[in-house]
Amino acid sequence: MAEPLIKAFKGLRYNRERIDDISACVCPPYDVITDPSFYYGCAPCNAVRLELPLGQGGLDPYGAARRTLDTWTYFYPKVLTGLVFHKYG
Repeated sequence: MAEPLIKAFKGLRYNRERIDDISACVCPPYDVITDPSFYYGCAPCNAVRLELPLGQGGLDPYGAARRTLDTWTYFYPKVLTGLVFHKYG
């Protein structure tokens, strides 16, 4: 049996100097959100804008999410690389 491949991924962290209330920036996973408009109203930097993006200017949802991410300045400028370990069970 082959060993699992483990790779680091690039993560983003909200810049606490630019965000007053970090709780306004987070949302549940996309597949459990029943009313995205609630999270859209929480803050202009809420993660729902990346997880469940509304189409913008003829872009598909993924293109809209990319455009949003490219314009946000809410994250630390340096992208961090790391591993996140989860225990299941």
